Amino acid sequence: MPIGTIVYGALNEKGIYFPVNLFSAITILVTVFLTLKPFIVAKSATEYTQLHFHFWIQ
Repeated sequence: MPIGTIVYGALNEKGIYFPVNLFSAITILVTVFLTLKPFIVAKSATEYTQLHFHFWIQ
């Protein structure tokens, strides 16, 4: 079992949610921006904005 899983679980058990989730979010964002091509990220952001905006109008 990876040590990160144990540390992540231990911190969540102690109730330290915000820093753990913030670290996870930053890790995911960095991974996405480093591995995906910029036009894919831009297209995804545009589609998300349109979908999110359409949801709030209804």
